[in-house]
Amino acid sequence: MTSEQKKALKRVSKPNRKIILKMQRNLSTYDLNEMEYEQTISDIIGMALEYEERGESFGEAIGDCAMFCRELVTNLPFQSKGERVLDCSRWVFGFVGLFVPVVWILSFFISYMPTSSRSVYLYATTVFLVKYLIVTCVVVYGLFFVRRSVYHSQPLVWTLYFISLLFTYFAVDFLPIDHIPEVTVRINIILWCIAFSAVIAALTVAKRMIARKYANRKKHTERN
Repeated sequence: MTSEQKKALKRVSKPNRKIILKMQRNLSTYDLNEMEYEQTISDIIGMALEYEERGESFGEAIGDCAMFCRELVTNLPFQSKGERVLDCSRWVFGFVGLFVPVVWILSFFISYMPTSSRSVYLYATTVFLVKYLIVTCVVVYGLFFVRRSVYHSQPLVWTLYFISLLFTYFAVDFLPIDHIPEVTVRINIILWCIAFSAVIAALTVAKRMIARKYANRKKHTERN
């Protein structure tokens, strides 16, 4: 949600705000084109404000949120293949980029970890990094599963997610990756964070440019 949308949302009453946030979570599961998704959220907020000004019930007009959103997206463009690839890449790079700084911090407090930290450097073996990068990928794809299960029983969804995560965490120690040379590598945390921040920023800009181009092309096609 953009900063302008957040400001507009503050003007909406609390009950209607909950409805809008519920609709936002539902719409996010459809992988809509980013520009169209933002415009749709703005339209929904504007619709809620109009109903409040007229003293009418926004909730009654919406009815069932899931059904309303399902009908709403039928005429909206979804993400292009390029958008989906960049979106997935952004998630993966984001969690991989976060993984090393977290391990670096934990190494200062947990002595039995197979890593060590000195100043701004993290020392870790290649086997350790490969194993826990696998855990990171499970975290990323698990969050996609959680996001797409927004209207299922949330306690059950999160329980399955954490069980899968814990299983993966312990299972990686039994993976047959002994053929990987166990070399200790030194990672500069500052350079690591700068590099991954730059990559994520570039992916975000590229995704937005592709989304805008794709949305404009769709509109042009519909006019013709």
